[in-house]
This record gives sequence, C-alpha cells and structure tokens, in this order.
Amino acid sequence: MTPPNKAYNLYHKFYNTLLPNVRERQRIAIEHSLIAVDEIIASIPTLPNNNNKLEKTTAITYWVEVKNELLKQQNNG
Repeated sequence: MTPPNKAYNLYHKFYNTLLPNVRERQRIAIEHSLIAVDEIIASIPTLPNNNNKLEKTTAITYWVEVKNELLKQQNNG
C-alpha cells in the first residue's frame, strides 16, 4: 500500500460520523491518525545488526511519508 493510501485508510478508520460538526470530525481523525503513526514509528526497534538497517530505514521512511500525507491533509483542511 502506498503512503497516500495508508494515510487515507488511517484517516477513515478514525473518522467518527457521530460528531455533528464535519470539521471537528476531520480534525480529530487526522489528529488520531498522526498519534498512531508516531507510535508506530517509535515502536520500530533499533536493530544493531547491519543486515536489518535497511529494513528499519525503509519502515521509518514509509511511516514518515504517511505522516507527511496526513500533515498535508491537515494543512489543507
């Protein structure tokens, strides 16, 4: 899944239609998505083995790109 698609999916998982105000729904969905992404990035283990360094860098890069997509959406809202 591409970072923009992942950002979109996360956003919609946190989008709560029970709130009456659409802007508030959007703000909260983005805020919660950003918290989730930050937690995912923080949970990526630091691996001392050089063979796993590329995997860690790739995972962090992916999630940073997802975060950037969410931040773009936040700034456009």
